[in-house]
Amino acid sequence: AAQPYLAEDKLLEIWVLPLEVTALSRMGRVAEAEQAMARWKTIDNEQKQGTLAGDQGLKARAELLLAKGQTTQAVALMRLYHQRDSERQSRVYSEGIHQITQDMQEQLSHRRRQLEVEQANVRLQAAMIRGQTWVVGISLFFLICGIATAVWLWMQSRALRRARRNAERANTAKSQFLANMSHEIR
Repeated sequence: AAQPYLAEDKLLEIWVLPLEVTALSRMGRVAEAEQAMARWKTIDNEQKQGTLAGDQGLKARAELLLAKGQTTQAVALMRLYHQRDSERQSRVYSEGIHQITQDMQEQLSHRRRQLEVEQANVRLQAAMIRGQTWVVGISLFFLICGIATAVWLWMQSRALRRARRNAERANTAKSQFLANMSHEIR
C-alpha cells in the first residue's frame, strides 16, 4: 500500500493545499496551482475552518495572481492578508494580555482575602492581649490583696501575742497580789 499524498488527508488538506498552490505558483506551474486552488475553495466551503485557514487561502491566491502576472491584484490581496494577519496577531496578543490581567486580578483578589484574614487575626490577637491584660491586672489585684491580708494577719497575730503576754503578766501580777494579800491577812 502506497503512502497517501499529504494533501489527500482530509484533516490536513485545508492547510496543505494553500502551501501547494504557493509552491506551484512560484515554480510557474499555474494550471496545477489553479486546480489545487479550486480544490481548496471546495474544501473551505465544506469545512468552514475559520479565518486562519481563509487567510492562508488568501495568501495562496495572491501568489497565484502574481504568477499569472496580475501584480496589482496580487499586491492588494497580500495587503489584505497582512492586514488580517496583523489583526489576528493583535487579537491573540490582546487575549493573552486579557488572560494575564485576569490572572493577576484573581491573584490580587486572593491576596486581598489573605490580607483581610491576617488583619482579622491581628485584631483578634489584640483583643486577646487586652483580655490577658485584664486577667493579669485582676490577678495582681488579688495577689496584692492576698499579701495585704497576710501582712494584716501577721500584724494581728503579733498584737494578739503581745496582748496575751500582757494578759499573762497581769494574771501573774494578780496572782502574786492575791498571794501576798492572803499571806498578809493570815
